[in-house]
Amino acid sequence: MIKDYAKKVPAVMGISFHDGALVTNYPWDGVPDINSGIYAASPDDSLFISMAKTYSLNHKQMYKPSAQCGHDDFKDGITNGNKWYKVYNGMQDWNYFYNDCFEVTIELGCCKYPTDAASTYSNVWSDNFDSILAFSKLANYGIKGRVTDFKGSPMTGVTITVSGVSKTIKVRHPEGYFWRPLLKGTYNISASKPGYYPLSRRNIEVMENESTVVPFILIAKNPSQENNTNEQNSSVEDENTEREDENENVEDNESIDKSKNMDGNKDVDENDSVDDSENVDYNDIGDGTGNGSARIGEGPEEKVLEGSLSLLLILQIFLRI
Repeated sequence: MIKDYAKKVPAVMGISFHDGALVTNYPWDGVPDINSGIYAASPDDSLFISMAKTYSLNHKQMYKPSAQCGHDDFKDGITNGNKWYKVYNGMQDWNYFYNDCFEVTIELGCCKYPTDAASTYSNVWSDNFDSILAFSKLANYGIKGRVTDFKGSPMTGVTITVSGVSKTIKVRHPEGYFWRPLLKGTYNISASKPGYYPLSRRNIEVMENESTVVPFILIAKNPSQENNTNEQNSSVEDENTEREDENENVEDNESIDKSKNMDGNKDVDENDSVDDSENVDYNDIGDGTGNGSARIGEGPEEKVLEGSLSLLLILQIFLRI
């Protein structure tokens, strides 16, 4: 159920809350060719380390040295999943790999099978409040933007590629918006989709704890393709209007009937590579708002631990530009 929901609603970041230790766990949790106990770095390893530390260092207890739970000793209160112990098919890895959601796992405390939940979890909220708040803010740091065609229609299914990072993301928001957490640095950002000329924005500066807006306007290789897309969108809108009218008629009829009765209801596609030979690189094409050239940086802003804490809580961070 959670996976179905995650596929339908684009999320930038996520948290899985578990129990049995006191640590922030980050991908990868399990890699087939790497034995358990060995570090398994994801393409965004440095980013995940930074994210994990943001949570642990803002926690009242998690970052402290020594084996707080009597067994594992996690430096800075964080750990790579596979290095801790290997787990396959965890929500954390799935969300990152298939759904482009940057998720970590938070182990809330040492008690695996509490007998007195009230006393065991009395401090959970106060211990984690600052961490949750600080972590949530990270969803808006890095790059974000909107992808449209040349006529301003939003595009989905577009692949966003960041130089130096093998992990790509897909534009999933129905209005063409995307968010991509990144560390401070200078990047080349590209957008591509079959049937359109890929577009690159070069030397994009990403500042620490800031959001850089990177808009994209893709041009169809076949000009009629955009017209077909617009016609399909119009057709869908007409169908929706007809359905709304039908639903209103049904509701009116039901209302009449009731009044009478008163008396007697990813795969991630890694094949969408950016072809530099036909890559369009133009920074003054405009931002799709009629304001001329787009100025970058300006714009709208399992571990599977089975215990009595069996409810898997997913904190999904939803943002809108």
